[in-house]
Amino acid sequence: MEFSLNPSKSLYLKWFMVICLFTPGMISTFGLLIEQLLTMALFVMSAIVIAMSKVKLPRFILGFSVLYLTIFYLLYSTSLLRSADIFISNDIVEIIKPFYFFSFFLLPFSFKLDDCELESIVKFFIACCSILVIWAIIEAWTHLGYVFSKTFYKADRSVLINKAVGPFIITYVFASFLVMPFFYFFISALTKSSKTHYVMSLFCFFAIVSTQSKTVIVSLIFTLCLFLLLYSIYSHTKGKKSLYLIFSIIIVTLVVSIGFLMSIFESKLSYIYHGLGIVIQGLIDGGFERAINATPSVSLRYEQLMYAIEHQDAIPLIGVAIGKGVLMPESIYAFYLFRTGLVGLILHFFLVLVLMYLSYKNSKYYASNNKVLYAFFMSLHFYALSLPLSYFSSALNDQTRTGFFFYMFIGLSLMVYLQNQKLVGKKNALN
Repeated sequence: MEFSLNPSKSLYLKWFMVICLFTPGMISTFGLLIEQLLTMALFVMSAIVIAMSKVKLPRFILGFSVLYLTIFYLLYSTSLLRSADIFISNDIVEIIKPFYFFSFFLLPFSFKLDDCELESIVKFFIACCSILVIWAIIEAWTHLGYVFSKTFYKADRSVLINKAVGPFIITYVFASFLVMPFFYFFISALTKSSKTHYVMSLFCFFAIVSTQSKTVIVSLIFTLCLFLLLYSIYSHTKGKKSLYLIFSIIIVTLVVSIGFLMSIFESKLSYIYHGLGIVIQGLIDGGFERAINATPSVSLRYEQLMYAIEHQDAIPLIGVAIGKGVLMPESIYAFYLFRTGLVGLILHFFLVLVLMYLSYKNSKYYASNNKVLYAFFMSLHFYALSLPLSYFSSALNDQTRTGFFFYMFIGLSLMVYLQNQKLVGKKNALN
């Protein structure tokens, strides 16, 4: 019996988004317990929906997906066995991860969404992101916001005072997630010439800055440079004249008000101001090694990466340990190298490339007929382009909440791409 998703197929996916984004973590009270329960809840709910809807994938995609799942399961299991002497109970969670990420990937295929429903989901997702943007600003800049987040979401740590973490526990993760709505609003503004979208893109940028994540802010600036280049080159992009005008205005504004802006950063965002300043000065004075050791956060990530490399095999194809009791890598490079080896690291970045490609193709398909979906898939494309640098900060998409959206959006992008290819094939056949 087929599982009926009427009256609104999109409603179920919206509920998943709400549960994932807004379930209180209460880290200060329960540690990671609620996050672990949320993971299992999302996994079980996804598995039930997938089973009842009888998802049917093309054979080559199903085969590749199962192969990918199997490889990661074997990699984590092997690392667990190799590190039995330093085993702690939390290590076992890692071998379950491939299964719930796989369920998140399959979830969109359960709904068979048409463009109208897909647009509804995108608008709902952006509405949720808008709430998080406002939340980030209130959290970082008001005492009431800090107290609320500390009670329901944020860990009670002095280093997180005056920083936004939203529902994601860690500043880097929240900052990276907000890159998606930033590009959505900015691209929508270019496409629609909408003042509201320009304002929201500024709010998004301010929210990202409010996390004071050095790595993600550097990643965003780098991605904006790529955006200026690629958006000009891509044949299907809209609002190119507006883009040149906006960037010209931004450059002139920065040149004219650089002193004022620096004083604001120094007084109100001292952590990121001094942190980036020390790293840049270290790079100028002593090169790469001096810059690496300039701040504790940068040097810690470098030490973790070196630890992962030093404890690897001569040919580091597979991981050497789960080892949560020994090493909790923040950078995704150290994380995957230590636990899954080069094989796992390469496979993950293959998925990032898949998301880049599929989002680009989907944005090209919708460029002439749907501004909302065009902006959404273009924002996914540039979000994917930001990840290689953002990944130096933490294992962003290996966590429950961000992992849900990362793998779900890959599945959604693939589903939409396949549907659109069928439509194009039918049109060509008729012609």
